[in-house]
Amino acid sequence: MSKEFELKLSPKSQKYLNKMPELAREGAYKGLKRAMLDVESHSVAHFTDKGLHVRSGLLRNSINSKVLKKDKDTLLGVLGANTPYAAIHELGGTISHSNLFGRGISAQINMPRREYLEPAIINNLRNIIDAVSDSIVKEVEMR
Repeated sequence: MSKEFELKLSPKSQKYLNKMPELAREGAYKGLKRAMLDVESHSVAHFTDKGLHVRSGLLRNSINSKVLKKDKDTLLGVLGANTPYAAIHELGGTISHSNLFGRGISAQINMPRREYLEPAIINNLRNIIDAVSDSIVKEVEMR
């Protein structure tokens, strides 16, 4: 289960990108990587605020982030969790059991949405954009 977003750069950052593409790309990558770690921390810190109860901590501890280079001009920030039940908590839905507790009982459980990934991205968009823009400018001006 993961949430993805593409990033549009500020005009100043785009100007640097056009002038010095390799340095600007490297700056964008470093800035987005740093920003995604902050988003990951935000998601973990506000986990219980989203109505999720911590039993074993596996879901919370599986929250991770990464930055992918889709092509030479596109970076993809990914925030995800890698437990089998990550998606049902983020998106909600129906769980069907055909042999509940080994007793041959059939049941359907409706799980409400309890988003913990998407709000972390939305609440930090301005910080992500600023971190990437600042990192591009810094990378280009250092050289």
